[in-house]
Amino acid sequence: MWTANAGFEFDVNDNWRLVGHYQSGETERDITIYNEVRIDRLFLAIDAVRHPTTGAIVCNVQLTNPTAAQLQAAVAGQTFAGQQPGRITRASPVGMDNSISACQPLNIFGVGNASQAAIDYVQDDRMSHSIVEQDFAELVLDGEVWDGFGPGAWSMAAGLTWRESAFEQNYETTSGDPLDGPPRNAPTLGIRGIPAGYADQSTSMFMFGGVPNISGEYDVWEAFGEVIAPLYDNGTQSLEMTLAARQSDYSRSGKITSWKSALSLQATESARFRGTLSHDVREASFSELFDQQGTAGQVNDPALSGATYQITLLQGGNPALAPEEADTTTVGVVWQPTDNMLEGLQMSLDWYEIEIEGLVGAPGVQRIVDECAAGVTAQCQYITRDAGTGRVNVVQNVFQNINAAKVSGVDIEVAYTMEPDFFASESESFSVRALTGYLGENSQTNLGAAKLELAGGPGRPQWTSTITGTYNLGNWNAMLRASYFDEVLVNAMWIEGIDVDDNVTASNTVINAGLGYGADTSNGGNWRVNFNVINLFDREPPVIASFNSRFGTQTVSNDYDVFGRRYQLSFNYDF
Repeated sequence: MWTANAGFEFDVNDNWRLVGHYQSGETERDITIYNEVRIDRLFLAIDAVRHPTTGAIVCNVQLTNPTAAQLQAAVAGQTFAGQQPGRITRASPVGMDNSISACQPLNIFGVGNASQAAIDYVQDDRMSHSIVEQDFAELVLDGEVWDGFGPGAWSMAAGLTWRESAFEQNYETTSGDPLDGPPRNAPTLGIRGIPAGYADQSTSMFMFGGVPNISGEYDVWEAFGEVIAPLYDNGTQSLEMTLAARQSDYSRSGKITSWKSALSLQATESARFRGTLSHDVREASFSELFDQQGTAGQVNDPALSGATYQITLLQGGNPALAPEEADTTTVGVVWQPTDNMLEGLQMSLDWYEIEIEGLVGAPGVQRIVDECAAGVTAQCQYITRDAGTGRVNVVQNVFQNINAAKVSGVDIEVAYTMEPDFFASESESFSVRALTGYLGENSQTNLGAAKLELAGGPGRPQWTSTITGTYNLGNWNAMLRASYFDEVLVNAMWIEGIDVDDNVTASNTVINAGLGYGADTSNGGNWRVNFNVINLFDREPPVIASFNSRFGTQTVSNDYDVFGRRYQLSFNYDF
């Protein structure tokens, strides 16, 4: 990885300053995944027969031993569902890296009966090489545009930015064959027995390696400006306004304008009010645009009387994504009393509402199937069904521009600092800080579908809170922190008592504690030792019940502490 930076700063005059900056960088990464199962080799090895002349057990394909020309003719004109935009072609139904000549019969009956030669044959190493390149340039001019009318001068910053990003990721085996796309049956050549789920829908020749050969790039030009305008100030009360705008020209999606306006009112010595209105824009990331992966999945199919079965699942990037656009409103108040009895207290309360058009998100495999069955035709394009059985073969749970989304809630902060006097000979301080969030709405509305409320659902608790208390005594300090995560629904689409008996995952509170000691050294440095206990009372995460067609399972979510009590000891020395 390397990064290079260059820039300049130039004083145009006593007021105006011009700043320029350029940055370029590149990151290369090589990864090897060892001993992945090759789908093509697995089924070639399983299809073991006795040689008609020698009686030896051999791979069926070796009786035919097709030539490279025959293999190429077997897939001529065929295309396969690929992970890159468009489709890919293959030169053979199976890998061309000696997959046929090196085939070893695989005995799958009983434990320990597979030969080491067969095990080595069906496994292969998969290597990846990726490059990410990024360039960024910016020019900014700032200064005071007007002396104002008393409260202070109006200042401004304006500029231009350009950035370009590109990446490429390639996978291949030790032989150099990328092995993109699925293996295919060619019975006349002795290649047979590959199930339709692999032969039609697999994303690569590797059973657990559906990672794409992908690439992509984009660039954006932006022009922006911001003005900070003091409107009123009498020493105790003040009013300040901020206005900003930015026009972005994306190579993939064209021009979009974003803006922001804000007011800050110091109404009294203790109370300050603030509010913002903005129109915001976010371009989809590389991962959201291009990075698709294939894996196994499961659906409960409403079109087949609720049958549950395994499917192939594509998830990740969608190069057709448009940028997100959002309108944001925030209103808040900060109160810091000057009364001696309340000295050290500070409180703030902020209400926010964000309405998003074209929200980028992956709806989830089950939701796609359910909404298609309910008549939301926009979701049906992501489902492939078997023409004979009607069962789902593939669901593409790729990122989509969800039609609309809305988030609203309240953030509350309370902080209090004091200096107790328990020990007259030592300096002391005590502080407590509480951060609490309430999520009133977090809804999504897909095209043609009803609004789905997710607040209170998995990963989106309506209430969260973190309270931290810290006590300092001379060189010592002690900390106690409690983090609360409200109860949530197991599934926001289920109705308790109809779809499930108990649709609630319990709330969870985890407490951390810490003790530290530090001192200065004679040469002007300082050192510190800290001992922390994470999850002091060893609180376990709530268990989430689930079920699939093969077995019942119990899971936990990473929204909670899943590791239990643990200890951390650190030593820091500055000199």
